[in-house]
Amino acid sequence: MVYNNLSENVARIVRYCKTSRRKTQIMKEMNFSDLEIEAYTAILIRQQLLEQNFREYRTTKQGDSYLDTRNRVEITLRK
Repeated sequence: MVYNNLSENVARIVRYCKTSRRKTQIMKEMNFSDLEIEAYTAILIRQQLLEQNFREYRTTKQGDSYLDTRNRVEITLRK
């Protein structure tokens, strides 16, 4: 499945990084190029949705909150 939607890609990365992941793992899972993953991780760290600890990325509490809010919106829209 190809994902071209920015918000969907953000949610997928934040969800995937609930367990600490290396950049190469994220790239493979999301099927992103090096440039794409660099851009996404920089944005997500700046927005405090991900944190970087050495070479690993992990979802922050704010990232968890983002996913919860996004899920509630999706449920509401499906009604």
